[in-house]
Amino acid sequence: MGAGDSKNALYRQTVERWFACGCCGCSACCAEPLASHETDAIRQRLGDDDYYWSGDIWRDYTFHVANSHPLFGIVACHPLHPFTKFERLCLEILYWAATLSFMIIFREYLTLKHRELHEDRSMFGDSLFIFTNVTFPLMVIQGFLRYLAMESGRPNGCLERCLGRCGIRIFQWGLT
Repeated sequence: MGAGDSKNALYRQTVERWFACGCCGCSACCAEPLASHETDAIRQRLGDDDYYWSGDIWRDYTFHVANSHPLFGIVACHPLHPFTKFERLCLEILYWAATLSFMIIFREYLTLKHRELHEDRSMFGDSLFIFTNVTFPLMVIQGFLRYLAMESGRPNGCLERCLGRCGIRIFQWGLT
């Protein structure tokens, strides 16, 4: 049995423990003590979205959604995933708060602008304005923050190589 086979067996066993636990991701069932190099290998594989084919499409899809969906991942992601539940929760709260705040601000701006210029509201123009000034920039910011959170939890990632493990912990603390 080669090194690749043993890594796949370790990963498969980790996923099976996650399903046996009921997908809640509690540390007691899923994260039995593993060697440091095994934990790093699992974190790296989860961070790379490198899954294995178990033969059951619904089981594989459930595991994928639990680790990649923004809302389901808050409660169901694997405990060794580099993008932790707390980081997911913080990012979603920040995203929702920013979206609502900017939508209200820009809606009021458009209302005042239409009143001042004595013009009728254009649904298409207003929607395009909100998409280009609120939705799209917030999507880009969310993607960047998600990337930073993933890289800060990934072993041997580019941030860890640049900042070191201690620097990463400080960076993560600053993000949250």
